[in-house]
Amino acid sequence: MAFLFQLFFGICSFVWMVLTQELVPADEAGFPSRAQNRDFSITSSGRRTPSSSWQNSRLTTRSNAKRSLYPDYFRVEVEIVRLENPQGLLVTGKHCDFFNDCDPRVIAYLDISKPRSPWPGNHPASRWPIVFEGTNANSPKIGKIINQDICGGSLSAVNARVRVTEADDLSGHDDIGDFECLFDVDPRDIQQPDLARWGSEKSCEAVNIRGTSKLFARMRTFEIPSTSCRAG
Repeated sequence: MAFLFQLFFGICSFVWMVLTQELVPADEAGFPSRAQNRDFSITSSGRRTPSSSWQNSRLTTRSNAKRSLYPDYFRVEVEIVRLENPQGLLVTGKHCDFFNDCDPRVIAYLDISKPRSPWPGNHPASRWPIVFEGTNANSPKIGKIINQDICGGSLSAVNARVRVTEADDLSGHDDIGDFECLFDVDPRDIQQPDLARWGSEKSCEAVNIRGTSKLFARMRTFEIPSTSCRAG
């Protein structure tokens, strides 16, 4: 009788141990739980390797970090610095005025859509705004800025297209020179507004081969808030 009691007690204890073991969570039993292993898979050699979803997440993070390395919202400014026309000549070789110096009128447009396209680009010169008018000045300091905002995206080059004419009503609007001021845009040079510095002054390319006048310009770029961006 005692033997049967001990046998019954032993069977009950074994069943209890089995049931208890099945109810213990994997992590409490000393093994990694399913939640802990969701980012890893087990290879045939028993090694834990990152799962495809985890790898894709890492790649996406790296890609986003690369895209945000340079600003997506920034402003490009080109300053038309000065005109050199010491003899006061038009592109025809004639003088602007018989008795006085030239009266230069400057119109300009900053081309960011197709900066390397032939003159005058996508916008006819008749639509360009007047940015400067001078009186009796063959070689005036102009110091006028034209700009464009980039509202989400990138830019490799800009072209300040400039036309200078003689504005004296007696001689009409004769051309002094057409110019293209082409600048490469390096995203590494886009600074915070308070740190933005002008690049080196450069001589713009004259469209009119016969002209003798020269135009000089310089460029800078700086980051702006998306809420301040003015596209177009």
